[in-house]
Amino acid sequence: LARHGVVNTALEAVGLEFLVRDWLSEKATVVPTMMGVVVWREVGFATLVLYARLMSVEQELFEAAALDGASWLQTLWYITIPQLRRQIEFLLLLYTITMLSWLFDYVFMLTSSRYTPWSYVVELYIYYSQFRWFTGGAAAAAALVLLLVSVVLAVVRYWLSERTEETE
Repeated sequence: LARHGVVNTALEAVGLEFLVRDWLSEKATVVPTMMGVVVWREVGFATLVLYARLMSVEQELFEAAALDGASWLQTLWYITIPQLRRQIEFLLLLYTITMLSWLFDYVFMLTSSRYTPWSYVVELYIYYSQFRWFTGGAAAAAALVLLLVSVVLAVVRYWLSERTEETE
């Protein structure tokens, strides 16, 4: 078992040995652990995208809201979020597609290519179907379904953005 990582060493150092475990092999911890790794990697890009847009928002909007007596929550809801809407839509689409079709790298590397059914993603199924189980037809079918779902999500996002532009 892989119990000698940074997290387990830190837990042992502070006297929490009962929390030490093989985070990527146990059914209860593998998905939250991988989610944490993906979020840790992706949050930087999202922060830069949102921060860049936020810096270009006209400060007069915030000053007017302050003069009108808007609370922090009202300013966030009625000014900040609408100004960041396109970036939020972009990031939601990007990360939805990431969750559907770019997780193979994370899962394959983090689980050291061990067969753990509770850490399955579609891409890992495609990989195993083609290169371990030699069922190319199943791999091709799964890849096609993954492609179609990603395209449908992209088209829906495009359709929704076009529809909101017409109403503005």
